[in-house]
Amino acid sequence: MKKSWKKIVSVLLGVSLLGAVAGCGGQEEKPPPVKAEPTQFDRLNEIKIMDNHEKVNFGSTFDLNTKVAYRNTAFKLPPQFNHYMVLQANAVNCFYGEYDTDGGIAVQIKDENSDFCAEYYGEVKNGAFELYADPVPYGENYTVSLYTPSGYTSFTDVAFGEVFLMGGQSNMGMTVAQCLDPASTDADPVCVYQNVIDTYDNMNVRSMSVWPSMSDTEVDKLSENAASGWKYANSGTIGEMSACGFFFAKRMQEMYGIPVGFITSCMGGTATCMWIPAAEYKNADPTYSGQGETNKPSARYNSMIHPLRKTTVRGVCWYQGEGQNVEYFKNTSLLIAGWRRAFGRELPFNVVELPRYIHGSHDEWFSIRSQQRRLADELTNVSMSVNIDRGIFSRNVTGGIYNPGILAEDGIHCPDKEPVGNRAADAFMKKFLNAAGTLTPPQFQKAEKTDDGILLTYVVEDSPLALGEKLCGFEVSENGKIWKYAEPSLIGNDKVLLTYEENLIVKYVRYGATYACKEVFGADGSPEKIENLVCLYNTRGYPADQFYAELGA
Repeated sequence: MKKSWKKIVSVLLGVSLLGAVAGCGGQEEKPPPVKAEPTQFDRLNEIKIMDNHEKVNFGSTFDLNTKVAYRNTAFKLPPQFNHYMVLQANAVNCFYGEYDTDGGIAVQIKDENSDFCAEYYGEVKNGAFELYADPVPYGENYTVSLYTPSGYTSFTDVAFGEVFLMGGQSNMGMTVAQCLDPASTDADPVCVYQNVIDTYDNMNVRSMSVWPSMSDTEVDKLSENAASGWKYANSGTIGEMSACGFFFAKRMQEMYGIPVGFITSCMGGTATCMWIPAAEYKNADPTYSGQGETNKPSARYNSMIHPLRKTTVRGVCWYQGEGQNVEYFKNTSLLIAGWRRAFGRELPFNVVELPRYIHGSHDEWFSIRSQQRRLADELTNVSMSVNIDRGIFSRNVTGGIYNPGILAEDGIHCPDKEPVGNRAADAFMKKFLNAAGTLTPPQFQKAEKTDDGILLTYVVEDSPLALGEKLCGFEVSENGKIWKYAEPSLIGNDKVLLTYEENLIVKYVRYGATYACKEVFGADGSPEKIENLVCLYNTRGYPADQFYAELGA
């Protein structure tokens, strides 16, 4: 009995009996405790957004009475403030709007799952107010209430998580339900993500769409309709969410286990000039502007982005380019600078690389993707997600979903948005959130001549290079105009050797530009699937991006 009691006590004290006895005569030296590796959530939880922290008012400006009358109609708030909304966690958030009586106002944030409750104060002046709240922990069951001496309004099922702004054109706006199988027809359309729509149900993935509008001047409030407001992902809502945005949020939510919300503000057929603020537009390339209402400079920014400038978001995912391929780098750089100025901080941007597109000049699209890479390489806080293997071929049919359905006969609206969204999320998490285990593409480093051919070196991190079944995509040239097929083979984990026909004096090499290759596919050189036009990946299945290089003497 005595021995058992000693054993119990030693366990309770967290020491062995031997260690306790040894401590009486002289402390036995023990190694320091091993510090656990930080988890994905630990890394994320350390990255706070503290801009405007000096504007947080903890002091009471009036005696807050939670028994005052419910006066919802007295508050005029932007549509992004609603039930089910997602606010950025670990960040200073701004609450703003209008109230019918001047005086004190407070926001109360209460976690219904814990004892967390915080209050922050401000003033209603000339019918308008703006107040700031200190960072709030991640969670999905908060109540946010606005109180004045004469009334209150309240929002339930509020989440604090990661919030993103999704901008661009039709490929950003393309919904999950619009991702149709290219083999289906109008008579029998099949959504490639129907199983996701039918089975996915997650309160921690939420979305809000901005109603399309234009304005000649900057406005403070978004346009809204009956569909405005936040929704969480379930079988009744997923189909209408941006597919790129949904899969981006889904991927991030699965990585961290926290709420992720995205605000989709985009419009098909728009040129970049429409999204550049007027202050920056004066330096933009005017090629696509001034064509009536279609491409009015700053018109979309004024009404669809400017009203969001006080909303704290982790960053922006930008999927745009089909509507303006002239001076893409210059104009998108101005857009990024303008949005950052408006939001008052160095917003991180992920640029979604444009997938393959059948019609038009292939060289132009190669150029656009190269300029997208420049944005990530030359600007601060910009990442890019690779999609060189994505896209679809158009079909020669007289009807069906291609003509003139959402996929379009030119294949510009590719339905494979899950890898597009996943890669965008991984690129963002890798660069800005210190995430481990994200998909990272092989990065081209250099090309050099050898006696055996041209040796390409890549940065591969922890995933070696791999070749696909069809060895297409690499080309060499003597003059940079006429290109010849080059066959790749792997050398170790990070190198590719290119061999080509004898007697060529190669001065240039490129990858990811061709749309046909007789040496691989025969006949007219066209593959069955567009992804077969490239062949270099890493062992985790992420494609290497296109490149163009001039060889030294």
